[in-house]
Amino acid sequence: MVNYILDDNVARMGDKGDTPVETKEPKWRKILQVTSNAAMVNLLFLISCIPIVTIGQAWSGLYSAIRYAIRGEGWFSGFKAGFKTRFLRGTVGWTLCLLLIVYMSLNMLAIIGENIVTVIVHALFLLVVLMVTGAMIPVNVYVPSPVSQWLKNAVNLVLYAPLQTGATAVLMWLPAALVLLFLKYGLVDPFLFIMVFLLVYFTFSTLIATILLKDALVRVKGETQESQEQEEDKDTYDRKAEN
Repeated sequence: MVNYILDDNVARMGDKGDTPVETKEPKWRKILQVTSNAAMVNLLFLISCIPIVTIGQAWSGLYSAIRYAIRGEGWFSGFKAGFKTRFLRGTVGWTLCLLLIVYMSLNMLAIIGENIVTVIVHALFLLVVLMVTGAMIPVNVYVPSPVSQWLKNAVNLVLYAPLQTGATAVLMWLPAALVLLFLKYGLVDPFLFIMVFLLVYFTFSTLIATILLKDALVRVKGETQESQEQEEDKDTYDRKAEN
């Protein structure tokens, strides 16, 4: 993980300026620095999640922090930039998706024990919504596009990398599932939960998601840029035709 952050060029995502900065620091110091920064950004993420409606943007901040870290830039500058990126869109989109997920989850719980086919269909629809919701966040950070293109890009990301987006959804919603298990059955050790999930989990799970989704994100970004260039060429041609 540390080598990936400091040495790999995954964060380029098609941008010329996203080349990592090499360093000659000892490896143990790199590990300590990355771990401490990850813990601090993780804490910043948790604080940013307190209003609930800003959870999506807090996750955008994590993706951006990882991207900045790979480029050799500041983690906190990256988090701030990601949190502010397309803030209104991300906040409204996350809130609507969260309400839909809660509604579908409660509806599925209500029909458990009925026809197994109905339960499976509801579960599959819920899984798709979770995957698309998880895809919307990195797309919001890595793929600049109009609002009308945002959801389409997220769906394309799911289609291009279904296993990866599925794993990303699991990483994203695992803490919430464990909290519910702890509250209902006491199956999760609260001390272990605090030490792992509240200290570094969210930052490193976002790093794993970045690794899993990098190729699909590059593809989506390339297609979006190509589509935008074609629209610009068409507009230019239409203006010339009018003149």
